[in-house]
Amino acid sequence: MEKPLVSVIVLCYNHERYIRDCLDGILMQETEFPFEVMVGDDCSTDGTLSVIRDYHKKFPDVIRVETTDVNLWSQGVSMSYSRLVPMSRGRYLAFCEGDDYWTDPHKLQRQADFMEENPEYSMCYHDYSILDKYGRTHLHPYCLRKDCDSRLSEMLHLNSCQVATVFFRREIMRSRGFRAYFEDPEHCYGDMNYNTACFDSGRVRHLSGNWSVYRKHDDSVTAMDKSRGKSVVVQMHLNGIRVLIRHYGRRYRYLLRNFRSARLLELSSALVRRKLYLSGILLKLVAFMLSPCFVSRLYSRRYCGRG
Repeated sequence: MEKPLVSVIVLCYNHERYIRDCLDGILMQETEFPFEVMVGDDCSTDGTLSVIRDYHKKFPDVIRVETTDVNLWSQGVSMSYSRLVPMSRGRYLAFCEGDDYWTDPHKLQRQADFMEENPEYSMCYHDYSILDKYGRTHLHPYCLRKDCDSRLSEMLHLNSCQVATVFFRREIMRSRGFRAYFEDPEHCYGDMNYNTACFDSGRVRHLSGNWSVYRKHDDSVTAMDKSRGKSVVVQMHLNGIRVLIRHYGRRYRYLLRNFRSARLLELSSALVRRKLYLSGILLKLVAFMLSPCFVSRLYSRRYCGRG
């Protein structure tokens, strides 16, 4: 097979009910270049792997499959970074987790065209819809809906960039900060590292267009994390932010510290709702001491209506 221009990374875990939508959305892409699909099954306990192998038999020149004997996520290991990305061959990387899917057949071509024509950009992404467990679909409330350069603060605070929307240059993985983050034992979700590394390597562009769907359901990894409580999820984010500050601190220290304070305030509110008032108040004080100006502006806007 001709060397692909784009490698699409698909990570699955117990996605038997959803993986067909994911793979169909990728395989329907109409492109002027070859692309490959790297599908990783992180030791699913349902029939996900069987479905993936059926697709591999039908499209052996496009789909490549990687499996594990143990669940790597539970061991704090990113299968995408440790297994799938190193095996990929494309100049660009795109992602679509096994329970999400793409809706536009020209998504890859549009993003590849932009990146080929604009070498100063390290990444581009687009708007997306959310499909809830009741089957209702709606545009993410913080989507930008226009072509424009993006800021890291928007992606961190508003979650305007979702995994299935990103398209970036493979070369960012060679950056010191990117590698150091995943090699750090305290690293958390990889999204924050991919995004920060792209901003550290070049410009980031938001493309108007709603070309993918993020599925919210009770079987997702995020939902399983949330089932353990808001405080656990926020603590995981705090660990990830601390690692980002450690490896990207010089350029983004102020922004990442503000983001850390925002997450601490969320954790504080979660503790107060559980009637752990003293712990909640102490966390608010910690957030203020870490970023006094940011927290003051936040509460000024919230309670006084000031910009």
